[in-house]
Amino acid sequence: YLTASSQTLKTVILHLGGASLLLRGAKILSAFSKEHLYELHLNVMECEFGDEGIKALAPLKNTPGLHILHMDLENNALGPAAAAVMAGLREMPCLTDLWLDFEANHLGPHGAYALSALKTASVLQTLVLNFNSNVIGDSGAAALVAFREAPMIHTMKLHLTHNQITDLGALALVLLA
Repeated sequence: YLTASSQTLKTVILHLGGASLLLRGAKILSAFSKEHLYELHLNVMECEFGDEGIKALAPLKNTPGLHILHMDLENNALGPAAAAVMAGLREMPCLTDLWLDFEANHLGPHGAYALSALKTASVLQTLVLNFNSNVIGDSGAAALVAFREAPMIHTMKLHLTHNQITDLGALALVLLA
């Protein structure tokens, strides 16, 4: 039995992929927003909670000591609204390592644009974004170029397969270098 109230618990790695969490389950997971938590790996792929479920996870941004956050959100029917909620993670005061897996969702170019707001995160150094199969297209790829303005990010990995990105989008991405 895992309790999120333990003061000694610094790292949580939780795989719930395929569970039918829906909104209530996502709200329960937000209980991990504890001040003593340093690292959280949360695999909630294929949990069917959609944009509303992501909103329930928003309190994670209020976890003051969280340095490392890895979230596998694959195949949850997430759209641009979910991306906007996750962009709120930029407000986390200690977050240095962020990995968000949005594979097989419906973010589109508006979702890519919303997540480009992560560029303003004050201490974020490593960013991994998996946009595979989200149809972000050329305009979404161009929105990601905003990360070149990120003050602290020194390592970035973008997964962009199956997104209808043409030569135009690829040329825009070259500007990241």
